[in-house]
Amino acid sequence: MIKSVSVCFLNIRKWATNPRIYIIISLLFTLIYHFVSPLISICYHTGYRITPWIFPFLIDNVSFQILIMLGVILLFCDAPFENQMQAYFLIRCNRIQWALGQTIYIYISSLFYLLIVNIFIILILLQVVYISPEWGKVLSTMANSNLSSMVRVFNVSSKIISDYTPLKAFFISFFLEWCCCTVIGLIIYIFNSIFSRFIGIIIASSIVLFDIFISAGLRSFIYHFSPISLPKLSILDTKGLSDYPTLEYALIVFPIVIIVLNIISIIVTKNKKILISTNNLT
Repeated sequence: MIKSVSVCFLNIRKWATNPRIYIIISLLFTLIYHFVSPLISICYHTGYRITPWIFPFLIDNVSFQILIMLGVILLFCDAPFENQMQAYFLIRCNRIQWALGQTIYIYISSLFYLLIVNIFIILILLQVVYISPEWGKVLSTMANSNLSSMVRVFNVSSKIISDYTPLKAFFISFFLEWCCCTVIGLIIYIFNSIFSRFIGIIIASSIVLFDIFISAGLRSFIYHFSPISLPKLSILDTKGLSDYPTLEYALIVFPIVIIVLNIISIIVTKNKKILISTNNLT
């Protein structure tokens, strides 16, 4: 396990010299600022500060969720992360340890990615945010009025407000979103390893964009098969009385899928002929 963790942190250490990471961070900040900054005007006009529980409502937005996941694809597009430095670890550890290190890297990178998203949310709203265990006046008003459409900001779901406490909504949506990022990363890793980098990116992009077709009018039952839809708390049926996936379904299916994809990634890596190119140093 120590060798696997070393493989993981080798990839993370390369972030400092990887221009793609800085591009991702810049795009993330621009995206979040575009969606979140109108809340500052709402706070100034209403005279109320806003609580920091924005994340569940942001990923509930189809456009935001798709753009965030496209950022995940950009983050993992170079899977299976083969480079000259990795050759030294392949000499010192077996392929299973090396594959585990790469999947651990996907877990940790996904976690860092979402932490950065939430840090940017707080930084942008820093002048108007306050900490409270409640949803607060601004979010509650947005959920029960047409204020969101008036100022052209993302929708605040009244279903999330009524079904969840702020802390519960945040941690559940964060966990499900982390699982979703991990699934996307593992899918890219597997298909890039079997075929080529373009195949993994195309398949992952198709999965991400599938959410558009569902929201355009496909049966609600199809949400069961859309990884990027399951973190959206507004579509999860907390009572199990509809065709929509339940919260329990999302919390159970994601870990099972991740375990299966992990096993597949190890098998693929074990049987794959790995060629380390001295030109592939990013």
